Amino acid sequence: MNNNIQSAKSAQPLIEISIDRGGTFTDVYARMGHQEQVFKLLSEDPDNYPDAPSEGIRRTLQNFGLAASALENIKSIRMGTTVATNALLERKGQRCALLTTAGLEDVLSIASQARPDIFALDIQLPSNLFDAVFAIDERILASNDGEQTRYLVEKAADQQQIIQQLTKIKQAGFESIAVLFMHAHAYSDHELLVGKIAKKMGFSQISLSHQVLPVRKLLPRGNTTVMDAYLTPVTHQYLQGFAKSLGQVEAPLWLMQSDGGLTAAKDFGGAGAVLSGPAGGVVGYASLYAAQIVKKPLIGFDMGGTSTDVSRFDGHFEISFENEIAGIATAAPRLDIKTVAAGGGSRLFYRNGLLHTGPESAGAHPGPVCYRKNGYLTVTDANLVLGRIQADFFPAIFGENENLPLDVKSSRVAFKQLLKQVNLDLIDKGLAEKTIEQLASDFLDIANENMAAPVREVSVAQGYDVRQHLLAAFGGAGPQHAVAVASKLGINQVVVHRFGGVLSAVGLSFAEVSRRYLTPMGGLLNDDYVKTIIAAFSTMQQQANREMQQISAEVERLEYSLSIRLQGSVTTLEVIGQLDWSVMQWQQSFTQLHQQRFGHVDPSRPLEVEEARLLATSGGKSQQLEPIVSGNHQAKAEVQSCFSGDWFDTPVYDLDNLIIDQVITGPALVMIGTATVVIEPGCNAKRKNDGHLWIDINLQNKQSIKQLDKQSSLQEITLDPAQLSIFQHRFSSIANQMGEMLRRTSVSVNIRERLDFSCALFDRKGSLVANAPHVPVHLGAMSSCVKAVIKQLGDQLKADDCVLVNDPCFGGSHLPDLTTVTPVFIDNELSFFTASRGHHADIGGIVPGSMPAFSTSIDQEGARFEPVRIIKQGVFDQQTFVSILKKSGARKIAENISDLQAQAAADRKGSQLIQQLMKEQGELTVLSAMAQIQKISQQAVENFLKPWLGKKIAAKDFLDDDSEISVEIEVYLAPDKQPRARFDFSGSSDQQAGNQNTPQAVTRSAVMYVLRVLCQQSLPLNEGFLAPLELCFRENSILSPGAGAAVAGGNVTTSQRIVDVLFQAFNAAADSCGCMNNLAFGNADFGYYETLGGGSGASENQAGADGVHTHMTNTRLADPEVLERRCPVILRQFGYRKHSGGQGVHKGGDGLTRTLEFTQPVHASLMTERRDIAPHGLVGGSDGLPGVNWKIIDGIKESLSGRCSVDLQVGESLQINTPGGGGWGKL
Repeated sequence: MNNNIQSAKSAQPLIEISIDRGGTFTDVYARMGHQEQVFKLLSEDPDNYPDAPSEGIRRTLQNFGLAASALENIKSIRMGTTVATNALLERKGQRCALLTTAGLEDVLSIASQARPDIFALDIQLPSNLFDAVFAIDERILASNDGEQTRYLVEKAADQQQIIQQLTKIKQAGFESIAVLFMHAHAYSDHELLVGKIAKKMGFSQISLSHQVLPVRKLLPRGNTTVMDAYLTPVTHQYLQGFAKSLGQVEAPLWLMQSDGGLTAAKDFGGAGAVLSGPAGGVVGYASLYAAQIVKKPLIGFDMGGTSTDVSRFDGHFEISFENEIAGIATAAPRLDIKTVAAGGGSRLFYRNGLLHTGPESAGAHPGPVCYRKNGYLTVTDANLVLGRIQADFFPAIFGENENLPLDVKSSRVAFKQLLKQVNLDLIDKGLAEKTIEQLASDFLDIANENMAAPVREVSVAQGYDVRQHLLAAFGGAGPQHAVAVASKLGINQVVVHRFGGVLSAVGLSFAEVSRRYLTPMGGLLNDDYVKTIIAAFSTMQQQANREMQQISAEVERLEYSLSIRLQGSVTTLEVIGQLDWSVMQWQQSFTQLHQQRFGHVDPSRPLEVEEARLLATSGGKSQQLEPIVSGNHQAKAEVQSCFSGDWFDTPVYDLDNLIIDQVITGPALVMIGTATVVIEPGCNAKRKNDGHLWIDINLQNKQSIKQLDKQSSLQEITLDPAQLSIFQHRFSSIANQMGEMLRRTSVSVNIRERLDFSCALFDRKGSLVANAPHVPVHLGAMSSCVKAVIKQLGDQLKADDCVLVNDPCFGGSHLPDLTTVTPVFIDNELSFFTASRGHHADIGGIVPGSMPAFSTSIDQEGARFEPVRIIKQGVFDQQTFVSILKKSGARKIAENISDLQAQAAADRKGSQLIQQLMKEQGELTVLSAMAQIQKISQQAVENFLKPWLGKKIAAKDFLDDDSEISVEIEVYLAPDKQPRARFDFSGSSDQQAGNQNTPQAVTRSAVMYVLRVLCQQSLPLNEGFLAPLELCFRENSILSPGAGAAVAGGNVTTSQRIVDVLFQAFNAAADSCGCMNNLAFGNADFGYYETLGGGSGASENQAGADGVHTHMTNTRLADPEVLERRCPVILRQFGYRKHSGGQGVHKGGDGLTRTLEFTQPVHASLMTERRDIAPHGLVGGSDGLPGVNWKIIDGIKESLSGRCSVDLQVGESLQINTPGGGGWGKL
């Protein structure tokens, strides 16, 4: 098989075949002249054929009246496949070894050190793709003069050491290697040397990071390189098997890549293959726009069995360059497809007064209840009992002999069982009981809300009005839910492609052959640097012409783009331009895009070019399908289907049998192959002469809870479990969108990259309603700030105000955490608040970073803001803000201003979204939902406390300075016969002279976090968690310090000890590392702050995790290459601290070791704990090792205390060894 397009061997047209090999079915779309054929076959059917795509090709030939072996009649074969996807998800790729820079062997395993689920007691981290790591003692250094980064070879790679290491790798049985050296994107000689030697030694797969993806970040470049070494051998092996099964064919074979372009078979693999299947569907629906069938931008809605993929197209494919796939962060270009765990197989639950759909899936085995395999109640069952799926028009492949239809009776029985529990709770609330149909409809409504969230993410969150789009539905279940999802989003038209059931295969037939090229840059955008940019484009263009010729393709289109960012920022925007653009043209395009995406741009800040990119394409197909023939419009059946609790006579049509432009009035079902299109009441649909089904939605006919709001004179409307579930999703979505706005618009590494921030919604009383899952230590504490704002400024608050506060006496934690609180008024009445808290890297004080180790008063820790209206009716009082910062000696005021404005923008975003929700559903309804969702969380805590009724439990521990943290917990029955608990912290030590004093707000956060973890259920984290509790403090104690007390360390050290003590009291888990391991360093020119993870404590269920952030924090670390470019520092070592976790039946997690060498004089402050008192084991498990800090001069180590300030000169190093977690259970 080769990629030389052959001329016809006969007079008849040659056949173009497109094949999408999915996990269950393989779809085939083929054309011969003006003839089309479409069919499906099982992807795995070993009794009948060895390989589905080759079998599909043989059947295609036969269907066109040719011999199955007449391969010479094929013009081209295009294929998309899930082979790489499945290998990645199931971790069944090629065994590979990683070869990397000495001292950084564990960097890819540690990754960002964040944990995926902040409320998981037993932390689950993604497994590595590599099986072993080997080091080479080489080093490239980076330095930045403010305009451009320069690189220096500090230590050249030794050829003999490379041979020795590669020999060890060979002897260990590896044939595939990934090579990752620091700054190899800029200096590749060391990697090239390894590649040259490895090739001579016979390695079959050699992936060099600078060739795989030359981006200027070590982690995404490294992960993408490992993914290449892990997956490429698998894809090549599959393609070899395909070629062997098919036989000798001269037609070219093209494979779909993750970015929506085709590539030659020899170049297919790695991260570029992971989205091969879904990418075809995006190209397929995008053809509607390219063929000018639609004029509006499109939202792609691809709903399958376990998940739903959402994307956007407006004439240009949205490409994402920073992605997470199967828990692994990469930077390989891919279509910007957002995935949510909601599909036909999503399971249905009723928990704590809320209905839930997913994220758990029934899978194919056992599948939904209706699959006759003793499965689970799912979305598919809900559609079946409502008549929106008809068993008579679904393949009869179920039962022991695989010949029975879907089992609607069993689905109804399962719903009836669940309904009993739901109705009991409804009766208790004084609400009407529900029917099976109403419950099924409620679950579908919640599933639709889940699926609407990623649509908002690709549209609203990017600055687009979602209502100005069409929804293009495809996939097995997409057409069933499309109208309902579109209605939720305000989209008034849905289009279902005539080949919607096989759209990925159809999309392959339209795709272009493409190659992408990238050149790392790193300079400021100015007239001089434009010459460098043009040179980079020209070099990439020459490479594109050469490589396209090698695969018998001709470059037909070139797309030039730059990844540009504001200087000092981390987030880049991809700006598409022309080769000959001037500086002004690039600047204007960036400004316009930044304004659209984020709502603002600072024109005074220089622009930095991160990367130059080139896209070369060839061979795009005409976007026209064959003409269709009008049908007779006869319904094939009339069935019963249920909408809004009522049953309707519902005709069932075949799409191919519809008369062109004949209107169908809903309700109706239209079959497209085995897929069902649901046309709801009040909607009209017709098949146009393009063959596609167009559905018009009358949004005014869509019912809303708002109707109840208008008719009610009550102070509160009682909502049912379905309505509350939907509101909870909307509240959480709003908080998440606030967080995304803050991340994208901030400037500092602390907020934008380390993600040291939180966003939340609060009711009019200042009680927490919903938060995004950001940093736990912020969550409960922010409510105290909002309530303080209400108390201090309540009567003064106006619309478009924003209040700034960080003072611990007013709900603050420590001073670098600035909180913005924005009141929102509806009809001139205060209705709710939005708030954001971000850790600013420097706000003054006696040391850079504003985290002094030995502060004795709060005035030494930086600027202090009592509640102040920093934005008054839309006008930023920058003078007041800057004046307070200057008085406190703040070192990066411009960055403070930018980050504060980003926080205010996030607040405004939340305010706009919730006002929109109130407009849709009514103010009273939304406010009622806020109160009742808090009540649900309260009831969950009460249920957790019931087994502890009548008991008193206690625990205590000590900080390294012997300050005691103690708690006594008494659970008792309140007069309302519900459990209540008193958490008494008054036995804790007196207020310290130092800075580990902890405001009450932080303890509130710790208690809320612990209860959320111990409930072990998916619950909204809100004020309800604290409602059944009484928290007792002793004034002027370490947990309730007086005004003026130093508190810098309480938020980051003492908070972790509070959590350890609470888990000890409930006998839940051994101690974790017990510290955020805070490091701040800087000089007059810069300040930098980071926190380090450690070992997590083991529990009864599993061992602790290694090198991860635990409990009250979950911030990220700056990428190693970003760190070295931005700060005068060399990362000499970063890895696991072996054997530091406590032993036990379940071992505690290991801590981390991090060594930084400085290239400029700096002042550093360490604020660390568990250096003297080890993390305790539980139930006989051993303690973890305490941490230890070192200053290193000329190789000589000098011990540093847990809390210290130290001056370091050029060449001196700081080493931090973080504690391990305690073990569980006696060995």
